[in-house]
Amino acid sequence: MANMMFNFIKRHRTLVVIVLIVAGLCLLMYIKLFRGDIEPPDVSDLAIEYENIPDQENAFTYIDDAGEIYMTFHDQIKPREQPVRMTEYDAERMGELMSLCSKMFEKLDRGLACEKIQFPEMKSYLDGFPALGPWRQLGRMQLNRSLHLFMQGREEEALDVLLDTMKLGCMMESGKGGTIHYLVGAAVREMALEKFRVLLPKMTLAPYALKPYIKRLDEYAADGEALATCFKVNYRLCANTVDDVRDGNITTEELLSGEVSSSTPRKKRRTGYSFRPNETKKMMADLSRNAVSNTKKPFSEFTRPEVPVEPPVFGGHALYYGPNSKGRHLRDILMFADERLAIQKIHSNISIGATQLLIALKCYKIENSDLPETLDMLVPDYIDSLPEVDYDNKPLRYSKAKKIIYSIGDDMKDSGGTGRPTSRHARPGRIVWSMDDHVLKIDF
Repeated sequence: MANMMFNFIKRHRTLVVIVLIVAGLCLLMYIKLFRGDIEPPDVSDLAIEYENIPDQENAFTYIDDAGEIYMTFHDQIKPREQPVRMTEYDAERMGELMSLCSKMFEKLDRGLACEKIQFPEMKSYLDGFPALGPWRQLGRMQLNRSLHLFMQGREEEALDVLLDTMKLGCMMESGKGGTIHYLVGAAVREMALEKFRVLLPKMTLAPYALKPYIKRLDEYAADGEALATCFKVNYRLCANTVDDVRDGNITTEELLSGEVSSSTPRKKRRTGYSFRPNETKKMMADLSRNAVSNTKKPFSEFTRPEVPVEPPVFGGHALYYGPNSKGRHLRDILMFADERLAIQKIHSNISIGATQLLIALKCYKIENSDLPETLDMLVPDYIDSLPEVDYDNKPLRYSKAKKIIYSIGDDMKDSGGTGRPTSRHARPGRIVWSMDDHVLKIDF
């Protein structure tokens, strides 16, 4: 028998070698496709340390109380809750509104006076998103408060209220919240900067009173460290949500809809070929590390992870297939907007820098009856140094002829201040953000 097998192998050794190679490849493919999950990834570099801040020292306590007070009367001021424009200002109506908001402002001021803020810890998306709508409305009420002071001739107090509103936005960004906290915080700061720019042409303050605000605005620049913390918090939320999916506490369908139903059958998801939780967390950790590293770089040096192949779409739904298909689907649901958030930080600092230049230009024009030919003429008498842009680490641009301050846009090209304004951009004080240049009109 042994001799017969030996003779067969000898006569057909090429065929035997081919069969062995094919068998080996099949075994390797089987191991690759049907192997178990990897070991849990080391994510110690993405850890977040939460402080034990007493409630009475945590700005969150008072600002959240202010939001709750706002919600008790917001129905009464629905027609007036959007920031009132100067052309619509009515002293009597605004006085009534300020009286209605007095207790709310008292709580808000106490919160803004605190040195620390920390949002309650969110452990996964199963906890739901925080109700930050009232916080944004607090910012809008602050704009009305500022306008009321301005129209009474109390210009410096009006500007101080706007700086406090910027501080509220910065607190939201740095309070160890997630993506939604950062975005709402950036929006609150931007609405205050826009109002500052709207009021500036109408101010009667002398240059000696205006100039200090240039330096004070530095305190409210978007912080790369706060954004990095946001990405780390977001990773933790995503990783814990992967565990919730594995344990049957939530489904991908519920994540997509944003609604968790108590009637949905619950069962643990099998791990293996189509779902590997640890491998999924590793993918998310790698994306988060890349996002964190980009917070310290100009846009021109951003590193971008390899873009995954878009899954085919059938019947309006993406079809995921292959190894860890469920994990890749979760990654695409939960991990989003990392680069958009980094660009938001760039935009926030462009807005700060453009406002600083606008103040310096206003002071220059008061003293010289004209705008300067170049921004270099502002240094050092009106501004210590020209604000740089995080796109390319070069100063903001300026055109006296066009009466604009501008920055290059996402295309990284200087188009001479060519933006693409739309109807929603067409209002004083607003920067036109576009793929071309980001443009701010000088209205004085």
